Amino acid sequence: MMIVDSDAGTDPDDTCVAILVARHPEIFRAALLVSNDETTRHAKARFLRHVVALAGGNIAVAAGLPSLKQRTTDLADDAGLVPDLEVATDGVARIIAVLEAHESVEYVGLGALTNLDAVFIQRPDLIPRVKLTQMGPAVAGNFARERPQYNARVDPMAFRRVLHAVTRPTLIATHTTWGTPPSHPPLGVFPTDEIGSRLAPSGRPDLLLYAQHLAAFVSSGKDCSILHDPTTLLVTREPELVDTIEVDVVIDEQGWLHLTAGALELLRLLPAERTAWIATALTAPPAEGEPITVRLSLGADHPRIRERVAELLFT
Repeated sequence: MMIVDSDAGTDPDDTCVAILVARHPEIFRAALLVSNDETTRHAKARFLRHVVALAGGNIAVAAGLPSLKQRTTDLADDAGLVPDLEVATDGVARIIAVLEAHESVEYVGLGALTNLDAVFIQRPDLIPRVKLTQMGPAVAGNFARERPQYNARVDPMAFRRVLHAVTRPTLIATHTTWGTPPSHPPLGVFPTDEIGSRLAPSGRPDLLLYAQHLAAFVSSGKDCSILHDPTTLLVTREPELVDTIEVDVVIDEQGWLHLTAGALELLRLLPAERTAWIATALTAPPAEGEPITVRLSLGADHPRIRERVAELLFT
């Protein structure tokens, strides 16, 4: 059984995930879609419910905890893509209910970990039932931006607590999906590429909404959407799409990921082609702090990921 925790509404990669899990319940077996980094109007959960309905899905949708920024709207809401639907607002309680009902639950984190942190505070007995696959964070010293990756920095203390609590989370770090150099991300979805150009002409209402969301995202100043979240979802079913390795890391108070002495020693012994995207981080001094054992992504089969996303979207 699966729970998908999504910050849908800004980047259309979450829209893609909602379509995939709604249209392919036999593959992903999602029991719940819950929003994180939520607006005060529950726009993200309403958008998720709308996407799932258009895709013909039958998945429970609920609003999770609000953004620490107390935002009122987001991109999809401002673009007029979020209808005025009723939506459940008890996301944390529903996560608890799913965990109570199942001995093991795949938790796909596609944004902040505020919801899961709240669950663990209320019900620490449920922690062993969670198998976490998380999009983010970024490896310190190897990210093209000055700030930590968004999913980690939006609520960094919750992010740290959850990663310390669960056993061997899988982290699809930003470098894996962003690519190097980032000027034309290998997992970018542009309105005119082989994925983006097929959305609106498909005639399907869910894909038309995806196309509208992508257009709004590009109009906001972005070059493209990137398949960060669909990659994270696919890894739960096709782990061979991403090269991962078990290492000890440290997550700092801002949400950056740092490599421990043991991780650096192990990674420096690997072939250069496996560690090319974190090469700069391998020259940094070892991190100090309480280590977390994780499955850390290195590289990815970008052409195959794009192919699988297209196959699942258009069938």
